[in-house]
Amino acid sequence: MIGYHYGTGEKDELKNLFGKSLRIIGIAAVVMLVLSELLAKPLAMIFAGYDEALLDMTARAIRIYSLSYIIMGFNIFGSALFTALNNGLISALISCFRTLLFQLAAVVILPAIWGLDGIWFAIVAAEACAVVITVACEVGYRRKYGYR
Repeated sequence: MIGYHYGTGEKDELKNLFGKSLRIIGIAAVVMLVLSELLAKPLAMIFAGYDEALLDMTARAIRIYSLSYIIMGFNIFGSALFTALNNGLISALISCFRTLLFQLAAVVILPAIWGLDGIWFAIVAAEACAVVITVACEVGYRRKYGYR
């Protein structure tokens, strides 16, 4: 729909769709975070209910990893936005930075600082770094595409 409204020059509808998309992503992110935090132990029991130490470690990992849900949707949307606007370079930049460069760096660096928790915080850190790139691209291209 974004590509369609951009192609037809309907800037008002593009702005409307952009704003609604961000609101929906924000609401879904909060809901997913809350559910993950509340259901961490029951979910962990599916995979590690046979060992109490493993269960506690898995539940903690779910709680840490779920923090990334607050940011992740905005990065995915940012990449999809630029794909829809026919800017594959920016879309690829966001995707590669969030899934390769930032995650790799975080997985190498954070466990050295925080031990096992560093592995789970790696995705949170990678998504946080990627959202900076995503927002910078969205702000930088807003006039060109007219979605804001």
